[in-house]
Amino acid sequence: MLLFGKRIKFKFITLPDSMIDFLTHFQKIKCIGCGNEEKLSLVCLLCGEKLCDSKVCIPKDNNPKKEPSYLYHSNRCGNGNTAYITTEYGDIFFCLS
Repeated sequence: MLLFGKRIKFKFITLPDSMIDFLTHFQKIKCIGCGNEEKLSLVCLLCGEKLCDSKVCIPKDNNPKKEPSYLYHSNRCGNGNTAYITTEYGDIFFCLS
């Protein structure tokens, strides 16, 4: 995939066949940053971990920059380049460093 002049390869997780199955599965999982069960959340398409869809959720563990959970996770999981899907609408967005 070529994004903004950068060639990036992503290997995505396998998603459920339907949006209902997706929602049912991921609504039960807690955010890895704060431990809350937020309805408005993001799922990392690289590893399947769930994060709050909020700038308020800031992981406390080893996060000296106080980055929001999606940026912090992107740097840990995808070396700054990660794809997420929202649990509310199924929108996909990329977080690129």
